[in-house]
Amino acid sequence: MNALISTAVFGIVMMFTGLFVKNKQYIKYVAIAGTLIAFMANWYDGQLAGGSSVILHGMIEVSRFSVLFNAVAIGSTFLYFVLCGSAFEKVGEDVADYFALVFFILAGITLTASFSNLLMLFLSIEIISIPQYILAGADKRNLKSNEASLKYFLMGAFTTGILLMGIALIYGATGTFNIREMGLGTGDLSPLALCGIILLGFALAFKVSAVPFHFWTPDVYDGSPTVFTAFMATVVKAAGFIAFLRLFHTAFTGGGLEHHWQLIIAIITAATLLIGNFTAVFQQSVKRMLAYSSIAQAGFMLFAIVSANETAVQGIILYSVAYSVATIGIFAILLKMKDYTFDGYNGSCPPAAAAGAGEYGLPPVACRYSADGRVLCQIFCADCRCAAGRAVVAGDPGGFMRGDQRLLLFPGDHCHVFQGRGCGDAAHYRRFPQCTGDRCRSDHPAGRVPEPAVAVPLIFRYFDI
Repeated sequence: MNALISTAVFGIVMMFTGLFVKNKQYIKYVAIAGTLIAFMANWYDGQLAGGSSVILHGMIEVSRFSVLFNAVAIGSTFLYFVLCGSAFEKVGEDVADYFALVFFILAGITLTASFSNLLMLFLSIEIISIPQYILAGADKRNLKSNEASLKYFLMGAFTTGILLMGIALIYGATGTFNIREMGLGTGDLSPLALCGIILLGFALAFKVSAVPFHFWTPDVYDGSPTVFTAFMATVVKAAGFIAFLRLFHTAFTGGGLEHHWQLIIAIITAATLLIGNFTAVFQQSVKRMLAYSSIAQAGFMLFAIVSANETAVQGIILYSVAYSVATIGIFAILLKMKDYTFDGYNGSCPPAAAAGAGEYGLPPVACRYSADGRVLCQIFCADCRCAAGRAVVAGDPGGFMRGDQRLLLFPGDHCHVFQGRGCGDAAHYRRFPQCTGDRCRSDHPAGRVPEPAVAVPLIFRYFDI
């Protein structure tokens, strides 16, 4: 709750900052200080909650999960301000107002991780969306920016109607807005509730730009000022998935209820991965290509929704961190470029190539690690046993190789090689008999488990996730 209040208050403070601070560069430093204060307020929320959840008037639930994701969102916003904050004044004169809108979006993001009522879900999504419509059209001299804002507003308003219709149907079927008191898995699922679940899924799929609700994404990302596209494609997208995950894993699971919607989300996931990746190949603009890359990354994160298990919560947070850092980095480099075509991109900026490699490799690499040493891509794809399928899911062509071949390329990485086919396979034990199963011992002949596999579990265990 303190994180929500601090971000909202600092949004108001930033509006008045423009009246008293004449040097626009100093406005950036005030915003950075605001993120640090919000981070401390969020930490204080975690101290108050302790090891349990605190529910406020049946509307907001402050838990270790919400505190952890809020820390990720605020930390990513801090990085965004540091790397991209100077570019705000290139968009227009109202620099303080732009920072204020970002803080208001951040206030909505804190709600997505802590809502316990469908009305709060609706409010959080609208608080996030409305400032984005304004930021998309902030460059008033650019017709593409005006077009992006109009398209985003019209399609977003239409999707809001779908979201409200889904909420109304769920309320009609259950008689409550509280996501923990619906009891949809205790008996037969009524057609009214099923229609509500599907409509909510479609509305949230639009917010995270999943296929076939993705058509707005390339035009909006391409037309919006690049500095604001960076925020839309990272922190905002991660917040959409947290809302998606929290709603479906809390209200729409148990008693076999997930079987009613898992197939639909799985089809959306497969279509998002295929269309996002293959369509990106044909783009002539790096910025537009990154928009389709964002769609493809949405496909990866949708596996956490399909899996409907507790470990997916770890995966989505870890993936959000890696994806946000990589994408903010590459957009920060794009801000320094004048030519967004591939001719202007190739060879002109070596750091851009490194950031592009991070955009491709960092999130799939990061999602390898989990608290039990399992490969999270296995969890995302519901424990599938097809090596080729896992390779596509993990974005790792090396998954098609045999373990021995990969050991030649990645010495000392045997645990990941064989866990790519499921640690515990007979071939794994024959080659490394001293492996304990889910997690290899430190005295393993190929070396100890890499540091992230140790550090990440400590974080999740501290937050009890």
